[in-house]
Amino acid sequence: MRRKITTPFREFNEKLRESCGINLKEMAKKLNITDSFLCTIEKGVKPVPIEYIDKISQEFSLTKVETKILARSVFETNRYVIIDANDELWQKALKYKVDGYDK
Repeated sequence: MRRKITTPFREFNEKLRESCGINLKEMAKKLNITDSFLCTIEKGVKPVPIEYIDKISQEFSLTKVETKILARSVFETNRYVIIDANDELWQKALKYKVDGYDK
């Protein structure tokens, strides 16, 4: 039996999809990415691109609180990825000021 690989980002997306009544393929289409890529980043096989915080937030009209929860799930999923602190996207991500991840 295959074990489901879960990450905080995947858990967030599954709840979001459930509340919107859509599946993974439909979410990927809304985000203009392939369903296989969405599945790959949800499993943590590849890091979640930081710009997806804005992309998901805007596409699904998330509140500020929901966007902070999404940002936290992205950072927790990516926690083992080495990030260049001078990177423009990383600087943009800091604007979310997610507790524990904005230092």
